[in-house]
Amino acid sequence: MKKLDLDFSELGLAGGAWRGQKDRCRWIMTVIREEKLTEIREFLREACRRFGQTVMYLDYHQVFFELVK
Repeated sequence: MKKLDLDFSELGLAGGAWRGQKDRCRWIMTVIREEKLTEIREFLREACRRFGQTVMYLDYHQVFFELVK
């Protein structure tokens, strides 16, 4: 599987249930440029195949990022 070159924060594990099945998720947050989105989708598709999952959840929003000195 291709490695993504991203900086990220791992916010922890989340547990819950989805359609009657217990689920554990790893919550990861990163800020990327929009052109990286296609690469992330391809990574998740490959991860789905490798882990035998039907889908993986991707949630993204426009972010305004500014470094202030």
